[in-house]
Amino acid sequence: MKIKYTLLLVLTSLHTAISQWPEMVKDIHPSGSSAPGIGRILDGRMIFTADDGTHGNELWITDGTDAGTHLLKDIRPDTTGDVSGITYLGAFDGHLYFGANDGMTGRQLWRTDGTPGGTERFVVFYSGEDCFSFPQNGILFDDRFWFVIRSEPGIFQLAHTDGTEAGTDVVFLFGDNLLTALGLQTFRGSLVYGVQNDPSSAGLRAETKDFSGYDLGGWTNLADPQVRFSGQTDSLLFLLVNTESEGRELWVLDSGMAQVRLLKDIRALGSAFAYPAARVFRLPGQEKIAFLADDGIHGMELWISDGTESGTLLLKDILSGPEGSALQAQPMVPFGDALYFAADDGIHGLELWRTDGTDTGTYMVKDMNAGGPGVAPLINPAMRAHDRLYFPCQDGSSGWELCVTDGTATGTRLVADLNPGGSSSSPGILVPLGDQLWMTADDGLLGREWWVVDPDSLPRLAGDIHPTGDPQIILLQVTGKELYFRADDGIHGAELWRISDPGVSVSEHAGHPVLAVYPNPAGDWLMPGIAAPERLHLMRADGQVVRSWQAVPGTPLDLRDIPSGLYILGGETGARAALVVRQ
Repeated sequence: MKIKYTLLLVLTSLHTAISQWPEMVKDIHPSGSSAPGIGRILDGRMIFTADDGTHGNELWITDGTDAGTHLLKDIRPDTTGDVSGITYLGAFDGHLYFGANDGMTGRQLWRTDGTPGGTERFVVFYSGEDCFSFPQNGILFDDRFWFVIRSEPGIFQLAHTDGTEAGTDVVFLFGDNLLTALGLQTFRGSLVYGVQNDPSSAGLRAETKDFSGYDLGGWTNLADPQVRFSGQTDSLLFLLVNTESEGRELWVLDSGMAQVRLLKDIRALGSAFAYPAARVFRLPGQEKIAFLADDGIHGMELWISDGTESGTLLLKDILSGPEGSALQAQPMVPFGDALYFAADDGIHGLELWRTDGTDTGTYMVKDMNAGGPGVAPLINPAMRAHDRLYFPCQDGSSGWELCVTDGTATGTRLVADLNPGGSSSSPGILVPLGDQLWMTADDGLLGREWWVVDPDSLPRLAGDIHPTGDPQIILLQVTGKELYFRADDGIHGAELWRISDPGVSVSEHAGHPVLAVYPNPAGDWLMPGIAAPERLHLMRADGQVVRSWQAVPGTPLDLRDIPSGLYILGGETGARAALVVRQ
């Protein structure tokens, strides 16, 4: 009998295969879930919060290994639960600054250098009942770290530090609440921030390197205090402000740093921006912005501005009439020399569009469902990789799946229908690691797991973390070499996981020995391609061995009691391996 060997995926070695796949870093809470929180990177290590079941939700650190993952500081001892209230500000001068409550002085400014001894309360500005410093909004400016503290409920002050206690001071007294909305922004060599005295009046200020702050104008008739930075170019800073007289419109501060001014009253009777946190998007390589606004005549359409009133105009009325072509909160994604977004021209439905800031350069990239309704591209999340733009969309016959474009109609397509038919794999997280793109998706069989997206081949499943359910993946942090995330494998609870060494392509190692198997995908039996008796192991993606055999040439392996899923079949030495799908 002639045996045909079919290999689903060539792997250079068992070690290489496993190192590319998700692995649990540490079972921090052996009897429950440590629920690690979003972390920050300091000197190549991740600092994060977790609950080990003994100390409550406290500060931890990891280098990606079990031994290198440990409690950094029990900031509020003898308590359990989310008690320290850790909030990150930012990294400066070899330290990570954060706010925390030790139960004695209230929420104050802390910092850590990544060692237990170097994790300490840095400065106490104000303490007492309802007078915690509550540090927030950290930003680097003029070789100093700047942030906001609270002197009493509703009263905020601007503070800064050079990394020493003597060089830490308070600069300016704020009014009520505006800073939590506006925050701090660097622009043209200055630190820009807002002040407010009452709910209807606020001002903009600039702090210079010599601490000679000055006013940039403001508003006396606010309809609400939610003044927000909306975006900037090299010479223009935009703010979204809602006033009684103009409604919610764009204001601008130009490079002269003279005074903030109304860019243009786009909608004379009402608000041009229905969405309170609307953003503007810089056109790649230009000192211009594009944004979505409603002038009351054309609906929510595409506008452009060079920072002047005369240069702020409707770029294209994609859908004629007052209905508008775009979603109110629709993001625009820079790629190449253009911005990409979703719009509906009333003929093709909601499709992928692009603009370079000109009328002729603003057009639909491709009608992916010709003659049918729009494919509704979801530009967020989107990620640039392999000189292409990847994003979730529908092509008319599939559900929400991963699509890709190189900016041309012929280069815009569905990558793969991972959950076949009208069902959706619903790509969630899209994140680059090394030269690969990783994403979470649900193929309808294994739940939401990690997949690797290569430029010219189908996405590859990168492991089955939770064989019988959804691992509930939450992205925590990405470094240059590692991707940290929270996941639940159904056994250990929600714990810290990572992906490292993002992989070696098959083509680079085509000459290495591999283990051939048939059939693959497999049913109840699997035939290994061996020429002599050999000890073989079947493992899950996390490295757990589920079955071992003393295999004999020509004799199939019994998989009848092996659950469906993705496995690695390898030899005793790990010199050869195959990726096996058990149907």
